[in-house]
Amino acid sequence: MHPCFVISKFDFNKNDLNNLLYFYYPIIGSQCSTLFRYLLSIKNVDETVDYEFLEKFLKLILKILIKIGKF
Repeated sequence: MHPCFVISKFDFNKNDLNNLLYFYYPIIGSQCSTLFRYLLSIKNVDETVDYEFLEKFLKLILKILIKIGKF
């Protein structure tokens, strides 16, 4: 089993976003650059997080990671 970095949507802050960008980009960066740009835009503009949109992207990432054998 792979270690995972878990974030609760009820306590999602700038530090969590920084951690997502730092730890996950090397894994998903080239396959999911749209997600990376979305997260980066939230960080840079102080937008609120659209959790439904983010959840859809994370599900897509999981499918991609499984397909390319990185998860």
